[in-house]
Formats: sequence, C-alpha cells, structure tokens
Amino acid sequence: MKRALLAALLCVAALAATARTAAAEEASMAGKLGLGFDATLSGAAGLTARYWILPKLSLGAVISYDQTSNDGNSVSEFDLGLRGLYAIIQDVSFDLDVGGGMSIIRNAVSTDAGDDSSTDFAIDLGLGPTWWVTDHFALNLFFGLVFDTSNADGGGDGTFVSLLKETQVVGQAGFIWLIN
Repeated sequence: MKRALLAALLCVAALAATARTAAAEEASMAGKLGLGFDATLSGAAGLTARYWILPKLSLGAVISYDQTSNDGNSVSEFDLGLRGLYAIIQDVSFDLDVGGGMSIIRNAVSTDAGDDSSTDFAIDLGLGPTWWVTDHFALNLFFGLVFDTSNADGGGDGTFVSLLKETQVVGQAGFIWLIN
C-alpha cells in the first residue's frame, strides 16, 4: 500500500513539474511571431505570418502569387488576406479562436482575344481551434461566414453571402511555426 501511494505521489509530482500552466502559456504568447501556410475562408491561400500583440490577440496576413503561361495565354492571381484572432479558450495545447478578416483576390487573364481582370473583396467571420502539437508547431482550422462582393454565378457585379464558401464541411486549414 505504501509503495503504491509513494508511486502515485511521485507520478503526480513528475506531472506537476513538467506540465505547463495555462497562465504560463498565455504569458509566453505575447510578442511571438509565427510563419506557415494558411487560407482565409474567402479563398486567399498562401504563406502566412501571425504575430501575437497580446497574450490572447493575434494579427495575421496571408499572401500568394501564381502565374501560368502557355501558348501566348497568361493567367495570374494575387491573394492578400488579413485576419485578427482572439483566443476565447486558451489551454496548454489547445486554443479556440474567434475572429474575422478581409481578403483581396486579383485575377488577370491575357489571351490572344484580349485581356480581362477581376478583383474580389471579401470579409469573413468565424471561429476555429488551434492544436499546439509542440511548443513551436500548431495545426489550425477556421470556419464561418463569408461576405463576398463577387456575383455567385459569375454574371456580373453583385453581392452574396456564402456559408463555408469553397468548403464542404470544415472550412480552411493551415499550420504555423513559431520562430521566436
């Protein structure tokens, strides 16, 4: 009995010594910068930077550029997304963030028949979990509402609201690596 009690106490002491508290995790996030890959709900996807200005508040940016050319035809796309996130639940290895952002997606097509371009502006609001796999690496999901200024059928200018745009069930996913 004494051995079992001593073993249990040693296990509890070892766990207490190695576990990080939520307060320690919260305090350590302010001033952190992370880089990775992410996507906004409105479709801007690419390299991302995320900076924690407060322990529970972060600002992020997503940027990408893609160009394809063949047989005299050219298609290019530039994506820029900005997002603010607030952790309503913050634990040692799990955060639940709410937030919103905006995206600008610029498409340009150049063909023998002529040139065409479009600019899509969208605002997204949602929530999503972040799972801190290690102290420096996290996987995240984000889902919610998209308010988009493009026409849903592509037939001209207009505004539509899309729930879980360009997704089937879970929204967008990404990862972040803390560099400091």
